[in-house]
Amino acid sequence: VLFVGRGEDKVKGARQVAAALEELARRYPSLRLLAIPGTGFQPAPWLCRAGQVPHQQMAGYYRAADLFVNASFSEGMPLTVIEAMHAGLAIVAAPVGGIPEVIRAEQTGLLLRRDHRDLVSQLDRLIREDALRQKLGKAARQAAEELSWDHLARQTVEVYRRLF
Repeated sequence: VLFVGRGEDKVKGARQVAAALEELARRYPSLRLLAIPGTGFQPAPWLCRAGQVPHQQMAGYYRAADLFVNASFSEGMPLTVIEAMHAGLAIVAAPVGGIPEVIRAEQTGLLLRRDHRDLVSQLDRLIREDALRQKLGKAARQAAEELSWDHLARQTVEVYRRLF
């Protein structure tokens, strides 16, 4: 499971992610959370910290993961979600900020309830259901194509053409 954010940042939901991983690691002893940078998390057998990673190296970390979690309580439009989509990862994310505009529930990812009570069950579902994880990852990758800079630039130019 990949999490990008600092554990001490209360807005990112790191405490909830850590509690969920603590519970899930009892069911799945080989489960690991790769936290980038991973500061602020308490040491745990399931925790791997990558430290600071240059942006140009992040693609390799996304490719190494099986799924991505964003449990933020507040966001704008997090680049990490779009990067996870481009990497073809199944995503569990909170429905805050612009996330519901790019993650369509049960189609391109799973959206949490606003109170995060179902974080364990949504992560567990993606761990157990390989076909669902693959389907969501593939759909997320396809949906991310519409979020590429080239695609957005073409859409912007088209709007200007229609207006002028």
